[in-house]
Amino acid sequence: MKKILSLCVILTVVLITSIAHKYNTSPIVERTVEQDSILAQYQKELVFWDRRIKTDPFSMVARVRYGEAAIASARASGDESFYAEAEKVIRAGLDRRPDSEEAKILLARLLMTSHKFKEAFQIADDLYSKTDKVTVLAIRGDAALGMGDYTRARSDYERYCAVAPGYSSWTRAAHIASVYGSKKLALEYLGKAQKAAQQLGAEPRAWIELRIGIVHLQANELELARRSFERALLVAPDYYLALEHIAETYELEREFSIARPYLDRAVQLNRDPLLLMRLAEIEAKTGRVASGEKLKQEALELARTTYQKNPAHAREYANLLLDTDGDAVAALRAATLDWETRPDDLEANYLLARAYHATGDSMKAQIHLKHALRLGVAPDTYYALAEKVQIAGNASTIKTTAASIGRI
Repeated sequence: MKKILSLCVILTVVLITSIAHKYNTSPIVERTVEQDSILAQYQKELVFWDRRIKTDPFSMVARVRYGEAAIASARASGDESFYAEAEKVIRAGLDRRPDSEEAKILLARLLMTSHKFKEAFQIADDLYSKTDKVTVLAIRGDAALGMGDYTRARSDYERYCAVAPGYSSWTRAAHIASVYGSKKLALEYLGKAQKAAQQLGAEPRAWIELRIGIVHLQANELELARRSFERALLVAPDYYLALEHIAETYELEREFSIARPYLDRAVQLNRDPLLLMRLAEIEAKTGRVASGEKLKQEALELARTTYQKNPAHAREYANLLLDTDGDAVAALRAATLDWETRPDDLEANYLLARAYHATGDSMKAQIHLKHALRLGVAPDTYYALAEKVQIAGNASTIKTTAASIGRI
C-alpha cells in the first residue's frame, strides 16, 4: 500500500511540476490527451439526443435528456445559450405531451436560470399537490430559495433528504445550511454528496468539490478552499469556476502574479464581465494601469449589453456599477429589477440598500438592510453585508440594531 501511495505522489508531483513550468507560476491543471473537456462530453450527448428527437418528436425521454445535457453544458461553460435552446426543446415537447411530469420539472429548472422563480415555484407546487412526489420538493425548494423564502426552502430540503437521501438532496441541504451559517453541517452534507458523486460523471464530481471549496472560502480557510478547487480541476481541467475561485484565494492573499494566469484562463473559457473586472483590478494592482482600464471598460460594456439582452443579469450589472462608482441611478434601476424578482432574498435587499445609499437615500437603504436582517439567516452573514454597505455603522451598532429587531 505504501508503495502505491508513493507512486501516486510521485506521478502527481511530476504532473503538477510540468504544468507549473509551462506557466512559470503556481500549477494550473492541464487537459490530458485522454480527457475530453466536460463541454465536449455533453456536446456528444446533445448531438445524440437531438437525433433521437428528430427521429421521434414525441419522445419526452429524448427531450428531457437533451435538456439535462444542455443545463450541464451551460453550468460547465457559462454559455447561457444552452438554456434557451433547452427551453425551446422542452416547451415543444410539452405542446405534444402536456402531461409529462419530467418535462415540467425540467421547465421549472430552466425558468429559474432566467430568475422566473415564481413561475418555477408554481409549476413545482402544482405538480407536488397532484403527484406527492418527493423529488418535486427539490425543485420547489430551489424556487423558494431563489425568491428568498428560506424557511420554505429548508423545510422542502429537509423532507427531501429524509425520504430520498443522496447526491441531489445532500447538496441542497448543504446549501441551505450555509445560508443559515452552519459550516459544520454544510460540510457534513457535502462530504456525503462527495462520496455519492464518485458514481456520477465529471461535471457533478467537479461541482461538489467546488461547493466544498466555497464553504471553506467563506470561512476564510484559503488553503483548504484551494485544495478543493484543485481537486475539481483534476476531474475537469477546463472548469472555469474552479479556475476563477483558485484565483480568488490568491487574490485574497494579495498574490496577484500567481492569481493572474488562473483568472486569465477562466476568462478565456468564459468572458464574463465580473471575471473581466477582477482581471482589470489585478492589472491595475500590478502596474499595468492602461491594460486594466481597457479591461474595466470592456467589462462594464459587456455587463450593460448582457443585462439589456437578459434582465436576469441585473444583479451583476448593478454590482459592477456600484463597485466602480459608476452610474448610481442606472445601478438603482438594475438593483430594483433584481429585487422585484426576489423581494425576500438577502442579497437582493443588500444590493438595493447599496444602490439607495449610492443615490443618497439612506432612509430606504436602512429599510432594506433591516428587511435583510428579518429574513432569518445567520446574523454573521448580515453583519458582513451591512458593514460593506457602510451605512449602519460599525459591527457593535449593527448588533444593537439586530437585537432591537429581535434577531439576537
